[in-house]
Amino acid sequence: MDRTLIAVRNMLAALDAPAYDIGILSDRGMLPGLSNLPADLVMSRLPLLKAHNSRGAHIYIRPSGAHRFTVLDDLSQSSIDRLTADDCEPCAVVETSAGNFQAWLKHDDVYPTDVSTFVAQTLAGRYQGDPSAADWRRFGRLPGFTNCKPKYRKDNGLYPYVLLRSCTGNQYRMAPLLRIELTKQFQL
Repeated sequence: MDRTLIAVRNMLAALDAPAYDIGILSDRGMLPGLSNLPADLVMSRLPLLKAHNSRGAHIYIRPSGAHRFTVLDDLSQSSIDRLTADDCEPCAVVETSAGNFQAWLKHDDVYPTDVSTFVAQTLAGRYQGDPSAADWRRFGRLPGFTNCKPKYRKDNGLYPYVLLRSCTGNQYRMAPLLRIELTKQFQL
């Protein structure tokens, strides 16, 4: 059983976007040429992604172009719980390192990019996420690969896997009301 294949397939199903950008970030920079890929091509690139990850590259994903998602980074479990309690249940939750999460929120529409960035920054502040990582083009870590940040390297030399903790794929219930609230705030 290939756990990476299962994690990636489930993540793609949760996002259900027409196409994706894949980020491969190494000490030499971002590898070009992995943009606007449909899900089947993302799956076909898994051997390439695994090879780069095994050499210490970070593996990321985002929907291509303007999209209906916000990624909130560096969340605690209590922030994830608050999102859910506020009817803003993420369509996917990714544990990037022990106790550190990214939440993917599926909105009810594709917002203009400036509004999308405002929404990301506002929600990052509201739920104690990283405001410097909040914008409309944010990559999230792709589950099934390791988080190769040196600070996470274990005594045995290995890195922790990025884990897909939930993947409902659902739009959160408060999406229409939140759109109205944050659009009004943005226009002020």
